[in-house]
Amino acid sequence: MAPLDISDRINAAAMAGTWVGTLFTAIGLIAVFSQLRSAFTALQQSRKALITRSTGCWIALIPQKDMPKQGLVEKAAPGFLGWVQRAYIENLHACLTQDTRTTAGTSGWSNLFAQCGIQPTDLIRFGGPDARFFPAVTGKLGSGAARLADLVFDNGRVLYGFSQSEFTALLIICGFSPADFSISGCTTSTKFLGSMQLADNEPFSQVARFDAHEGCRDAGEDKERFINKVPIQTCLDYAIGVLRTPERGDHCIIIPADVSSTAAEQSEFAAWLTRPRAAQLNEIRYALEQLVSISGANVLKYSIETDKDIEYGISVMNTISPGNDFGRAKSRQILLIAHALAALQPWGLLPVLPSYFVRAFKPLIAPFTGSHSETVSVLQRRMCELNLKPLDGWDSIQQQAMALGHIGDIQDEFFSGSCSPCRNYYKAMNMVFDACKVRVDDVRNTLAALAARRCLDGTTLADELVPNLKAHLSKGQVTGEAPSWTVTVYATFLWGWLSDYIEMDFDFRGNFKRRVFLS
Repeated sequence: MAPLDISDRINAAAMAGTWVGTLFTAIGLIAVFSQLRSAFTALQQSRKALITRSTGCWIALIPQKDMPKQGLVEKAAPGFLGWVQRAYIENLHACLTQDTRTTAGTSGWSNLFAQCGIQPTDLIRFGGPDARFFPAVTGKLGSGAARLADLVFDNGRVLYGFSQSEFTALLIICGFSPADFSISGCTTSTKFLGSMQLADNEPFSQVARFDAHEGCRDAGEDKERFINKVPIQTCLDYAIGVLRTPERGDHCIIIPADVSSTAAEQSEFAAWLTRPRAAQLNEIRYALEQLVSISGANVLKYSIETDKDIEYGISVMNTISPGNDFGRAKSRQILLIAHALAALQPWGLLPVLPSYFVRAFKPLIAPFTGSHSETVSVLQRRMCELNLKPLDGWDSIQQQAMALGHIGDIQDEFFSGSCSPCRNYYKAMNMVFDACKVRVDDVRNTLAALAARRCLDGTTLADELVPNLKAHLSKGQVTGEAPSWTVTVYATFLWGWLSDYIEMDFDFRGNFKRRVFLS
């Protein structure tokens, strides 16, 4: 083989250099690609860590794919409506606490859900893409898909979206007044769980921020002292002015009439002497359908008296007061008051109520309330005398009893607008009743019968009515005795509970824009 001349040697060297350069370039590109991939993976992991930090256990609600770093994603997560509707239908309880539960993230909405005991699994089950619910139009379960929630991503923060009605339902359950907020500007309300702030965002949305109270304990486990069970169905029903009762003729609800303050002052029975007007019933129907998406058509028939209603009234009055004819109007008034007070079942936190609801009940309860020495002091003394076991979270029964000493005269000062004395009294009352083997139902029915008897004050038939009416309210069950002190203690709690009510606003849709994003 002939030797290469100089030009060929130059070409061979150049080719070798080219290949070596290409090799090193490839190695460099691989290194750069690897670094970029590592950086991208680290960024993803960092972003996921930020989202997890923001949402806590509620990360289970957040889709893991195709979510933007920043911006709005519609119908992305299980919605609140599905949960609140199922909780309403089944009358589930929300376990509210001021404690910061460790399952929550840094976002306000995860903290609020945690403080209400709303679990991510329940939101997925009742509000997820596979959930079904009762549409307000048909009222048949399974004919409609649950409404999904919008999400806003903001560099690792996640904001959870509510409709106007969903946000109102959440506020009611948490003890906030919808009337405290405005569709424009910045408004703030501070209640039992913490502070809620609402501000403008865009033309059709607002941003809300929830902050729990400072100084509350971080709860690794719940303690009975701090837990407050709120029945969802009852809570929302009372907020729109409705009480559920056993079937009475063609009716199974009671709606006190919306009478003026002047009329209520002139007659303690004013709300029970007339029937609700069409405008009031339509307002309730609309609110029910908006808050829980359940048909409220039956509410519109409430003021219609049917033959079945008349027959029911005659039959019951013949049983509780045989041989006496009080007339249809008086008989209706007696039964309505008795059933309403028997159906009024409070819980330990201050309720959201319409003002007319309070005006209707307070005059019925006022004659049976007691002073500080007849109520708070009685509970304190009996708690110590019976040597009751303190609720988990109190060091001793003496400490729990002493906490009641901070409550003033409920007849005049109520619960000072605070949930803490209200729940302390409520829990102590139930503990003492249980220890004395007195059923709250018997106390409630006794108060209802005594209040209804006042419709007949001045007649010889009044005293005969009480035991028979109490037996009727007990629905055939064996009734127990309710000593007079228990009626006083219970009536005084109702008095303070109703007097310190949180105001409901039926025009709640006018207080919020189309979407409210809770940060």
